[in-house]
Amino acid sequence: MSLCRIRGTAVSLLRKTAVRAFHAIVEVQMTQFGSFDELLHTVDPELAQIAHRLREIIMQLHPQAVEVVRLGDNAASYGLGPKKMSEAYCYIMPQKRWVNLGFYQGAALPDPQELLEGSGKRLRHVKVHSLAAAEQSSVGALVAAALVERRAALDHTSAP
Repeated sequence: MSLCRIRGTAVSLLRKTAVRAFHAIVEVQMTQFGSFDELLHTVDPELAQIAHRLREIIMQLHPQAVEVVRLGDNAASYGLGPKKMSEAYCYIMPQKRWVNLGFYQGAALPDPQELLEGSGKRLRHVKVHSLAAAEQSSVGALVAAALVERRAALDHTSAP
């Protein structure tokens, strides 16, 4: 291979790397973070109550949960760290007529009540239509199982 060809290949790789880095920076800058109240600002009051209750359940089970509200995703995620797909174990995502309680590794969770919906490789969610549905022990059990799964996957052995 000639020196010119090697140099051309190296320049091409550098350009591709620079473009990828630029897109990663732009993506991070475009992510709009906010508060839980901002997330629920335009949500029906009944659904906002459900979302608040789900948040309370998560925080009762894991008081040190890292909450990250991504307004662009219309969701709040909860985890051992801020990384959505690797450190988070669940999310709250208001919809028009219900609130999704989602699980990033939901396909791996035990679900004896068959509450989880979804057909993707990993993600699953529960459609929560009422406060009574949010209060079901099986909902809390899913959150607890998701937390255990993430701790095991990331080798976090600290207690809740």
